[in-house]
Amino acid sequence: MIDLSIIPNWVHLLAIIISPVVAVLVSMYIQDKKEEKRAKRNILEIMISTRHNQVNEQTVRVMNMIDIIFADDKDVRRLWVEYFLMLNNEGLNNENGNKLRKDKNMELIHAMANAVGIGAKINLLDLSRIYCPQGLVNQNELAQSLAVELLRVLKSTKSLHVEAQQEIK
Repeated sequence: MIDLSIIPNWVHLLAIIISPVVAVLVSMYIQDKKEEKRAKRNILEIMISTRHNQVNEQTVRVMNMIDIIFADDKDVRRLWVEYFLMLNNEGLNNENGNKLRKDKNMELIHAMANAVGIGAKINLLDLSRIYCPQGLVNQNELAQSLAVELLRVLKSTKSLHVEAQQEIK
């Protein structure tokens, strides 16, 4: 056995003082790592849930956060830059270009899945399965058509005659 009486009292006192500080620092480190993983997972969830229709505010918001949230993930950052360049390349505004963009987006999402530790559980084929009911597609197309038509009517209307009505009691 070790004779603890040979350890000076100041060492015991120092250990008593330092132990809680170390515990707090370790706890803060673990909490930071959890928060970092939660932020990455949140972006991944939004990217997956909106991959059928990327022209929405939520997707744009998280795409603009990729460089910060995935700052230490070189593969995600590389694929994000490639995808970003494809999105801004007007030469890809055609059927083949849209397919290339979609494929690159799937690669980016898969890299994000790897970064949060679930990449081995899903593959690109899993990510390509997208549920988007035709009724939702029809509803979105109708809303778009109505907005375009309303705008056309309003732009070609010089004035609208408005009369105040008496309140019905």
